[in-house]
Amino acid sequence: MIYSPSQRTVIARELASLRTREERVCVRDGDRDAERNFSSPGERESGSGLLRWIRHHAEPHPAWALAMEAIGNATACSDEAAQHFLDSRYGRHLADDVVNALVGRLELPAAIDSAVARWMRRRVDSRIQNELGMLEGLPYLTGFVCTQEALRDRNG
Repeated sequence: MIYSPSQRTVIARELASLRTREERVCVRDGDRDAERNFSSPGERESGSGLLRWIRHHAEPHPAWALAMEAIGNATACSDEAAQHFLDSRYGRHLADDVVNALVGRLELPAAIDSAVARWMRRRVDSRIQNELGMLEGLPYLTGFVCTQEALRDRNG
């Protein structure tokens, strides 16, 4: 599902109003590093995101460009939000799906489209809503990328 700009604004506003990190009672100690990774982008070449995990299976920079375009088309979120998502540990999880598709003999553009489509079919469940504050029922990719956008807006 592709959201209109007005729908995207409503989603981002609702995400920005969610509990702060300090108010979250269900974040386990082991998740604190994951939360830090989610809210601040790593070094692209050595970070935990897409580029680090894709480079063993495909050229990383064309993969990055294709992923940015596919995520932008699917979620209508900002390029900066997509960039932060791809740099996060969740970008690595998307890269895992891309690698699985590459191993399954898809070409890079089709592998990225397949992974993005899979993340758009999957929905945020109550566990993720409780842990990360995303709205239950949102497409997984939209939830993670829009959360990046809301964090960017909230942090200035």
